[in-house]
Amino acid sequence: MNKVPGIGKAALSLLWFCLPGAVFSQPTATRATFEVASVKRSASDLSGMFVRYLPDGGVRITGATLKNLVSIAYNVREHQVSGGPEWLGTECYDVEARVATSNPPTPANPPKISNEQRKTGERLRNLLADRFQLALHPETKEQPVFGLVVAKGGSKLQESTEGNNLIRRGPGTLKGQSVGLRMLVVNLSNELGRPVIDQTGLAGNYDFELKWTPIRSSATPLAPAAAEEPDRPEIFTALQEQLGLRLEAKKGPVEVLVIERAERPSKN
Repeated sequence: MNKVPGIGKAALSLLWFCLPGAVFSQPTATRATFEVASVKRSASDLSGMFVRYLPDGGVRITGATLKNLVSIAYNVREHQVSGGPEWLGTECYDVEARVATSNPPTPANPPKISNEQRKTGERLRNLLADRFQLALHPETKEQPVFGLVVAKGGSKLQESTEGNNLIRRGPGTLKGQSVGLRMLVVNLSNELGRPVIDQTGLAGNYDFELKWTPIRSSATPLAPAAAEEPDRPEIFTALQEQLGLRLEAKKGPVEVLVIERAERPSKN
C-alpha cells in the first residue's frame, strides 16, 4: 500500500474500517438477533435523525434512511455506501429493537457497556438482512479524506458529566451529549461527503452544539432553523469558532460498501 503523506500509521488504520468477516459469510447457529424488533416508515413531519443505544443491547432509531441504517450497522460513513435502489437515501424508517435481559439496569445496578451492547451492530446487520433483504460486499478505493485536528488556540469542547450518550442531527445543526469524537466525525463525514479521520487525540466524552449553513444545491431551500439565522458560518469556519477544531484535506484508501440487493421492509 502506498504511503499517504501527512497521515501516520495510526490514522491510516482508521481509514481501513474493520468489517467483521461474519458480516459477509453465511449465518451461524449463534447468529445474534433482537428479541423484538419493529421497522416502519417514519412520520412525514420528522426533522432529522435520532439514535439511542439502550442499556440492554437494543437500539431506538427514528427518521433514518436505509443508507443511514447501513452506516450505523456497519460503522461506516454514509458516503461509503454505494449502489442500491433510488429510495435507499430518501425513504425514512423508525427502528425499535430490544433484547431480553434477566438483569435489567436499576439504580443499584446502573447500566454499563456489556457483551449485549457490543452485539448491537451485529444484531442490526442481521435485522437489515431479514427485513430489507439486504446484501452487500466491500471494496477499497483511494479517495479524498479530511483529518480532524485541534485548531490553533486549543479545543473548545466541554467534557461531559452526564452519561446519556445522545446525539441529535438536523439541517445545519449537530448537538451531542456525552459523546466521543467518533460520533462527531461520522456526522461531519456525512455532511461533507468525504471521510473524516479523528486526529485530535481527544479521547473523552463531550457536550457540544455546532451550527453552520448547510451545504445545499441552488434548488434546495434552507431549513427553517437555518433560514432564521442567515449569518451562520460555513462548516469549516463553524468548527474552528465553536469547537476549536480544524479540517485538513488529505488522500487515503477508503473501504466502501456496495449494495447488491435491497427491498422495502417486510411487515412487522
